[in-house]
Amino acid sequence: MQSWLAIAGALSVLIAATGILNGRRRNPRRLPLPPGPKGLPLVGNAFQALKGSPWEAYDTLCKKYGDIVYLNLLGQDVIILGSSRRAFDLLESRATNYSDRPSGIAMVELTKTSWKLSFMSYGQRWRLHRRAFHDHLGKPAAVAQYHPIMYEENSAFLRKLRDSPEDFASHIQSLFGTTVMRTAYGIDDKEKTAEFIQHAETLIRELGEAKKPGQYLVNSFPILKYIPAWFPGAQFQKHFQNLAQLCKKVHTVPFDVAKARYSAKSTDATHPSMAGAFIERFPGAGADQASLVEAESLARNVCAIAYIAGVDTTTASGTGLLYILASHPEIQKQAQEELDAVIGSGRLPLISDRAQLPYVHALTKELSRWYTVVPLGAVHTSAEDDEYDGYFIPKGTFFIPNTWAMMHDPAVFDRPLEFRPERFLDKDGKVDPRVIDAEYAAFGFGRRICPGRFFSNDALFLMTSCLLSTFIVEAPKDDAGNPIPLDFKLESNNLAKLHPFKCNITMRPERATLVL
Repeated sequence: MQSWLAIAGALSVLIAATGILNGRRRNPRRLPLPPGPKGLPLVGNAFQALKGSPWEAYDTLCKKYGDIVYLNLLGQDVIILGSSRRAFDLLESRATNYSDRPSGIAMVELTKTSWKLSFMSYGQRWRLHRRAFHDHLGKPAAVAQYHPIMYEENSAFLRKLRDSPEDFASHIQSLFGTTVMRTAYGIDDKEKTAEFIQHAETLIRELGEAKKPGQYLVNSFPILKYIPAWFPGAQFQKHFQNLAQLCKKVHTVPFDVAKARYSAKSTDATHPSMAGAFIERFPGAGADQASLVEAESLARNVCAIAYIAGVDTTTASGTGLLYILASHPEIQKQAQEELDAVIGSGRLPLISDRAQLPYVHALTKELSRWYTVVPLGAVHTSAEDDEYDGYFIPKGTFFIPNTWAMMHDPAVFDRPLEFRPERFLDKDGKVDPRVIDAEYAAFGFGRRICPGRFFSNDALFLMTSCLLSTFIVEAPKDDAGNPIPLDFKLESNNLAKLHPFKCNITMRPERATLVL
């Protein structure tokens, strides 16, 4: 017994000494980690209670410890970036080392979501998908070919709003869901689109929860993925199996529908689609099977990436727009006066009118800033050990950019909690290029910036200008006719959706002819 104890003791000393030597080799200058709250043995900060929404809680930590805060979540190094300066220093200026995504996360494998661009490791596979997405949707000229779809769907949206204004939330979801579905797959089947939208919304919500650091032990200890679903405490297996089935419905089924319709020549011949463009370039009958499988896999992935990334975020912004208009009648009035002066009452606005509508443009910019739909940006990972500003940054550290804090930083935006479109305008009423654009953080950083931002911006601007041209949005009124203030309540998820609210939507005088 004593000999075994001696051996165990020697091994413990050896392991500890090896760890110390390895630490000194990796961090020869003995630099400290960034500051942060003291954690508990083994679990670190994983079970420390944080008050409020995660983005507000992280902002509170940054106010206490500084704008770069270190946490340890079940052994995983995590750094919160609480200011745009820190985010740009690391995620932009040192993008080569900070463009990776967390690897080896069991959740991605178990849910079959490795096709998502946001989950791909930085490398050749990611570059291939990013390039394909960029060619189809990642530049203004590519997006312009889908503007006719946006115009048609906005007209349908206005008709729905006229007929049942109380259902504005579902109409907004249908607007952006159908627009993206037609763009990605060429599918204009309202019933199928509604089903696909519901699947995508559920998948995005559940994946957002599942990937939170510390949410599931299997993500910190991947060996747990081999535990069978029937084993006590392995409920995550069943949950992830269900998500994998849902993922198949989102990733595979729409493309199968598009391919079948294309083969049957029943696609929409009027407008292009991403799936149609991919299918037309598939290898011919004489090509080897491997080339065809590779081409189809890329097409499925890129179309699904566009679809799943474009629906929920833009829908949330569109819903936030109605909240703003109902809460700020003076802003609504000023935007409508500009539209009336530039566009008049004889037609609906076009995306090409944006340059002549600076206040409406500024309104959409301020909406993206004030209502940060994704308050905590996508996690970045350091590929190698690094030194930064006197701190040691370990390889494999997770970096969480607090986008909400950056969008509400008083050092960058004066009176950040107020909704003020004029902050983006110069003294002549034009969009001021010197003002930091709201999208500098809202769409991510560095090489991981959202490639679909041009599509999203165009779709949101068009909805905003068309809605303002045709309708008046007001807060509900009490029995005395006084406006009832709306509560701004958000879900504390990866996507900060507004809780349901009510507003009154009525047609503007003499604008009925615009909604046909």
